[in-house]
Amino acid sequence: MNNTPLSAPLVSLSLPSKTFLVGEYAVLANYPCAIIATEPRFRLSVFMLPERNVACVYEGICLKGVLALLCHEISEKLQGYHFIFNDPHHGQGGFGASSAQYALLYYAYQKLLSHEVHITECLHQYRTHTKREKIRASGADLIGQLNGKLTLCCPADDYYEAPLEWPWPHLNATLFKTSYKIATHEHLSTLSDFPKNTLGQITKTSIEAIKIKDAGAFIKSIQMFSEALSEAALYCDETLRLLEEINRSPFVLAAKGCGALGADVILVLIENKNRAAFREWIQKLPLKYASDVQNLSRGLST
Repeated sequence: MNNTPLSAPLVSLSLPSKTFLVGEYAVLANYPCAIIATEPRFRLSVFMLPERNVACVYEGICLKGVLALLCHEISEKLQGYHFIFNDPHHGQGGFGASSAQYALLYYAYQKLLSHEVHITECLHQYRTHTKREKIRASGADLIGQLNGKLTLCCPADDYYEAPLEWPWPHLNATLFKTSYKIATHEHLSTLSDFPKNTLGQITKTSIEAIKIKDAGAFIKSIQMFSEALSEAALYCDETLRLLEEINRSPFVLAAKGCGALGADVILVLIENKNRAAFREWIQKLPLKYASDVQNLSRGLST
């Protein structure tokens, strides 16, 4: 049997990379969070296989956990399709590849069935697929990636404000990729207690600063959030060492690890006028520039 797909995709969808600006962990306790969506983008293409009465093929997709459940559901309804996922980060983690796979697959699946779909429907289906997990993922990743740019959301209430523009022309949030990778779902499966209220209240302060465009309060809240994660042992050792080095730079206003144990991505706040100088300074550290808020990206695109 030849499973080579035909040249023209039936469906082509893309989503941006995502990073928790603030609110990871807190969002698990029903507090809000803020997510930024940046370039580069994840892409899913769907082709028709030469033989229509064969099982669907999933290329570049991790067939574990919620993704396995979704692919099983798709395969029960559809035959003869080849789903190809492209990860611009090449599996290095940290920017929402798993949530992008889920959201893109779900939207492509509904599109092949000629169904219209709303963000909350995708979120509710995701929750259904994660209901048996010890600590369910919030789905904030999905909301942030589907909306794009800057998203303020509280998934527990199906509430979000998006897509928003970055509020401060003079302030840059720059993202750096570490050489480490943490599987979020595996980390959450072993997560016990954490300071929900402390992280939640700092997040609320941060989001309020975004809404009223108070740069000083926002910078302070990011540093407070980072310190709270450190005190709660929610940073891996490598991130702690990197942050210690980063905070020695005269250009840095605040810095934090992002996502599970802050392992995959480091976010640094600097003034835009210092971008070039800081990029040169940070070359001595084992970090790779990934993106920044000058590369905010739109949400779901067809």
